[in-house]
Amino acid sequence: MRKKTPLLNYLNLLTLFVSATVLFQPNIVLAQTLDPIQEEVFRRRNGIIHNDDQVFATTCAPSTSTQVATGSNNVEVAYNQLQLFGLTSEQAAGVVGNLMGESGVEPTRRQGSGFQTISDPSEIVPGVGFGIAQWTTAGRQEAWINFANTRGEDPLSLTLQLAFLWEELTVSSPDFFGYPELQAAQDVRQATWIFLAYFERPASVVNAGLTGTPTQPTGGSALGALDARTDLANTVIRDFGTGNPETGPSPCGGLVEGDVDFAANPNVQLDGSPSGAHRDSNCTGGFTVGAQALSDYVLERWRPPVTSVGGYSCRPILFDASNPTSIHGLGRALDIMVDGTTTQGLQTGNEIRNFMINNAERLGVQRVIWDRHIWSSDQNGWRDFGDADSSPHTDHLHVEINIEASGNASLI
Repeated sequence: MRKKTPLLNYLNLLTLFVSATVLFQPNIVLAQTLDPIQEEVFRRRNGIIHNDDQVFATTCAPSTSTQVATGSNNVEVAYNQLQLFGLTSEQAAGVVGNLMGESGVEPTRRQGSGFQTISDPSEIVPGVGFGIAQWTTAGRQEAWINFANTRGEDPLSLTLQLAFLWEELTVSSPDFFGYPELQAAQDVRQATWIFLAYFERPASVVNAGLTGTPTQPTGGSALGALDARTDLANTVIRDFGTGNPETGPSPCGGLVEGDVDFAANPNVQLDGSPSGAHRDSNCTGGFTVGAQALSDYVLERWRPPVTSVGGYSCRPILFDASNPTSIHGLGRALDIMVDGTTTQGLQTGNEIRNFMINNAERLGVQRVIWDRHIWSSDQNGWRDFGDADSSPHTDHLHVEINIEASGNASLI
């Protein structure tokens, strides 16, 4: 190997210095140079999220769940499966709209005039598109077949091809195929474009020089392709609604979504404060590892409109005359900041509340206070919060975890 010149060494060191400065400087302001989508992509690419002035590594990996979605047809199955994998309904619709444009979501589809199909994997040849995503190059076709063989599944099945698509998107080459950009997409059109430009890369997009960019085209055949695929994606939303299964894994897998029954949960131990009046020696000095893991997840999933997650405070319980140390001082209470006076904030707060109570046993959630109401694992109901006049909790959710959960760094 040829020896590097001193200039190249200098440039490499400069690059490392700049990269380290960007990644580890807590108060860096990205918004001055990046639009919201690009800023969110930057954070996801570099595995960082912000909690006030601190930086934490993200803990939520793409789902590896093997739960199989159902549906009335291939389009609905694909839409539901992608949400089980961890995409939002808008992101999943954007992907499925593209698959409809590529293959009609037909796993035996062969590229060519008319509606050509194959009946055996031996008919797959390099240079011709096959399957729901019309895999064309020899390398991706070989990876597809090897993936199927490793799992012992039929490469021409819809379930296998959706799993392989997810493998490419999140494991094999997430940056090349635009997974961080897709995660950051907030609407159907943006998600449709991201998957079109990064993953499918048709000639109209390649020729326009728009591959691998979150910036949408403003004209030409690339815009026409985007419009057509967006129309298809919107039919997915129209025909199948949000498509979120009531139960199924979150982006971190194995967690329950949907509406909630506000019943007591005797399987969740409710751990109170230490006996006696507050003492600073009772306090932990910050979040416990379990609370930190839950905080990281909330920010990764719901920011924005969640603005921050705080809550550690070495103090007594404010509304208890006996002045025991607050759960906030024990590092087991989160204040999830979201504006419940707005439509979006109230909806998000309710979603987070449902998530916490649905998964109380797994996460060790013992109490949730939000929008003048409270739930605790020892009592039924979404009850009026007794101190709502002085502390209505319309600007944040208070979430407590128990002692067992607080020591679990892999809580979620």
